[in-house]
Amino acid sequence: MVKTARQRNWCIMFKQLLYLVIIFSSFITMATNQILGDVPKAPVDHLFLFPEKEAWCDVKQIQQEISLPGCQAKLIPNTVCFGQCFSYSIPQAMPDNGGPYKMDPHLQHCDCCKPSRMSNRKVSLKCPHNDVKEVDTFVDVVDECSCQPCAQMVANTDDKTEGAPGSYSFYSYDYEY
Repeated sequence: MVKTARQRNWCIMFKQLLYLVIIFSSFITMATNQILGDVPKAPVDHLFLFPEKEAWCDVKQIQQEISLPGCQAKLIPNTVCFGQCFSYSIPQAMPDNGGPYKMDPHLQHCDCCKPSRMSNRKVSLKCPHNDVKEVDTFVDVVDECSCQPCAQMVANTDDKTEGAPGSYSFYSYDYEY
């Protein structure tokens, strides 16, 4: 079936209207939550197209191997962020033809599951092959996680160990659902 120009225009207008409804409903939900004092779990907690889906982001337990050159590796319990946050990107109906394509920031959103609060912990490693037989290193510990804007990469950290030496880490995940 060949669509006429009028049918194509109606299809384009319908898609644009649907995109506007999605965006408008997201903004109304966020504004209502702010006015009523309800704090949503994430900047975008539900999507209009999938109302049954919910963003989630949790702290999960892992076993982390800590090692430094010349020291014996040590397995410690630690935590990571694990979850599923929302993102979307709505194409523009009439992109600018005068230059490089620029995405309208109102038509895109990206949340990632990341640490919202961190601390650190001192770990002592035995180093029989070094001059110093025991070395203290510091390991980041995730205390809380949340869905946050993907571009924001810094978490709140208890900065008690400024200048502490870094550790070399390998992770093994123990998922419990």
